[in-house]
Amino acid sequence: MGECIGLVLIWPSAPSLWRIEFLLLDSARGQGYAQEMVRAWGHRFQQLCPGDNLEAHLQEGDEAALKVLRFAGFEPCGAGRYCLGGGL
Repeated sequence: MGECIGLVLIWPSAPSLWRIEFLLLDSARGQGYAQEMVRAWGHRFQQLCPGDNLEAHLQEGDEAALKVLRFAGFEPCGAGRYCLGGGL
């Protein structure tokens, strides 16, 4: 069994729109794990829910989370919001 370094949560927030949140333990930060974790989940989401959007909300100034989302292919879709999916 592997070591827990964080988690990814998603839930529906509207028809064809899902919300994503991700957390990483302090001991795992700064090593690129969040980028790989969110990119892998985003890829899997697109396979399971084609045409749906996955949306993340960012706190202003959270450059680390923005870097993770951009790496995973998310694009701006509103003030403080980034989306991945077919309905952008």
